Amino acid sequence: MFNRNGYSEVPQRVSLRAVHQLKLTKAVERYSPRSLVSEKKRPSRISELELQNPQLQELKKVKKDQLNSSEPCKKEALQDAEEFGKQMLAMSAKVEICRKPLLEPASEGPHVNELDTAKQTIQAELVHLDLENFKGNLVEILSLVSNMKNRLKEGRESEAPAKVLASDTLLQLEAARKTVEALRSEGKKAFEAYNYIASDLHEPKERVQDKEHEESHQLEAEISSLRSALETSEIKRHEEQIQSIIQIKSANEQMDRIKSEANSREAELLAELEKANFYITTVKANLMAKETELQDISDENEVLNMKLEKSPPCQLESELKNELKVLKEAAVDLNANMMDKETELQYMA
Repeated sequence: MFNRNGYSEVPQRVSLRAVHQLKLTKAVERYSPRSLVSEKKRPSRISELELQNPQLQELKKVKKDQLNSSEPCKKEALQDAEEFGKQMLAMSAKVEICRKPLLEPASEGPHVNELDTAKQTIQAELVHLDLENFKGNLVEILSLVSNMKNRLKEGRESEAPAKVLASDTLLQLEAARKTVEALRSEGKKAFEAYNYIASDLHEPKERVQDKEHEESHQLEAEISSLRSALETSEIKRHEEQIQSIIQIKSANEQMDRIKSEANSREAELLAELEKANFYITTVKANLMAKETELQDISDENEVLNMKLEKSPPCQLESELKNELKVLKEAAVDLNANMMDKETELQYMA
């Protein structure tokens, strides 16, 4: 059985030893003259077993659902259930052996007092009720084992699709194993409780009451300790969940901030790249214009040289020299400007 947080819940069981001691004391007092008035107020063991029966049925249903949903691992759970069934059969046989002498009539004759008769009757009633309870559980478990065998046979035919569900059913299988172990431990405790009752029937009533109170206090202390541990675990789990949520939120915020900074930096780089491309285009256009201008000057220089060759040197020599000097200076300036532009263009590239 799983709760909404994913944690497995195993029904808490009260120690059979303490329950049997309490019932024994109440049953013994029921036969005493002082307890005749309050006899009707005490619930019988049958009523308690009837109250516990829905819990056992619910546990059986949960276990059956968990085992039916764990197709890939049913073989191992089946082996555990069969082993537990064998142990339950052996324990039932032992309880039956212990029950027979308790149900035999007393052979001591008239010396058997009312208290001994009441003790034997109570012991026989407890053994009979517990035996019937275990027999009922055993029949249900054997029926469940038979059902599991049939489902295992069907599961082998669809083993490939069932492997996909293996990861989801591991927790449920673990809960089923724990339930089987709990039932096995409960059976062992029940058998020990029967032996303990048989030995306690020969002890004085005061000593039994003292032990009953001591067991009750120990049980209350155990319950209090378990409750405290459970509350501490819940608080710790809640704090871990809050811390995890805070860390995830911080990581998301940091990721968003990094993404925003990256987008902003990318936009800045794109703007700078556009500016650089525009500047390179402008420089190339200016360079082409200067080259065209230089070519025009060269063409004019050639024309002037041709004129010099055709004209008399005495007429236009001074004018042509001056004009040629101006053209040479303009060409030098233009070449220097072009070199600067090329250097700047290479730097930008």
